[in-house]
Amino acid sequence: MLSRLNIRTMDAIDGEDAVAKVKSSFHGDSDFEVQLILMDLEMPIMGGMEATVEIRKLEKTQGRKAKIPIVAVTAHSSFNHKNGCFKVGMQEHVVKPLSSKILKGIIEKYATDLLKEAAAK
Repeated sequence: MLSRLNIRTMDAIDGEDAVAKVKSSFHGDSDFEVQLILMDLEMPIMGGMEATVEIRKLEKTQGRKAKIPIVAVTAHSSFNHKNGCFKVGMQEHVVKPLSSKILKGIIEKYATDLLKEAAAK
């Protein structure tokens, strides 16, 4: 879906990989800065909630004032799951399957620069 919007993406195979990729983007080791994270909750090695906690710790230790928006993308729709996402520092919780309309709305809300960059390509 994101490729149809002409938005560059970075995939992570699990939560630990997501944390490592965010960390490398903070140090300029990535070819672009992470502006929005779509975080699955159920991943091997480290789940999305734990990865979010680690990313928030990284932001704090790096002295970053602005937090990267993290959106939970999950099959879980219960109040407890949604509330848990907000408690660990996620900004949004959306239930799969994710439509292109919802995805575009998330990008417009949290990372409008991504759409501007994509339009300029």
